[in-house]
Amino acid sequence: MLVVAAAAWLLRGGMVFAADGRIVIEEIRNRQVITYLPPSYDTESERRYPVVYLLHGGGGNPRSFLEGNYQGLNIKTTMGNLIALHVIRELIVVMPDIQTAYREFILNDVVTHIDANYRTLARRESRGIGGHSRGGFGALTLATDHPELFGAVYALSASSVDRIDPIVEGAPERGMRPSLIARVPTLRDSIKGLAIRFDVGTADRLLKPNQDLAAAMDAAGVRHVFETYPGDHNGVIRQRLATKLLPFFSEKLAVQ
Repeated sequence: MLVVAAAAWLLRGGMVFAADGRIVIEEIRNRQVITYLPPSYDTESERRYPVVYLLHGGGGNPRSFLEGNYQGLNIKTTMGNLIALHVIRELIVVMPDIQTAYREFILNDVVTHIDANYRTLARRESRGIGGHSRGGFGALTLATDHPELFGAVYALSASSVDRIDPIVEGAPERGMRPSLIARVPTLRDSIKGLAIRFDVGTADRLLKPNQDLAAAMDAAGVRHVFETYPGDHNGVIRQRLATKLLPFFSEKLAVQ
């Protein structure tokens, strides 16, 4: 409750002297990737950090988390404030461009680059993935397809969980596979060590598909946390990031 109260206070306009941190903007294979480095990164040269991959929604881009697209959210300010208030631990947050096909890009290029160039804890127990809408679906798909890489996933208003899915992203002519909902029973054993949380607003058109995904996980015995809240698809995403998603990863990701 203290975590939620502190984060909510910030969202109502409360101010703290935010801990420093910095933003790195770079291109990987001609696609923008923005990385937040936490306050101690430049002063504790031997320290390594858990990593959260944060995926934007459809129509957005990595700068959506910096330029106020989510109710004024600036990820650097939010992270700094939450860290300064001891609401969350220090994390690296990576925001890649997923405007076009992105799964292989994240798996083969982004994760490899981040682990090679930053002081990460390069193991599944310290690596999480989350996102909103298209990014929420991407986070669930990547985490459940590759539980050997990701130890935790949080999806905000995930889209497409009830739709058949190309086996190779962007190439439906190479075959389709059942929806994520339909695949849950076959995933049960492989994702039993994955921390799963997802939510959706009660006025969101994606409410029922997300409820159906939760029901499928219940039926298959897949451990997860699912939550609904008053709101639509976009209206309270900043609040959910600050009070739910970031504290979730701070709690679930290993720091050693």
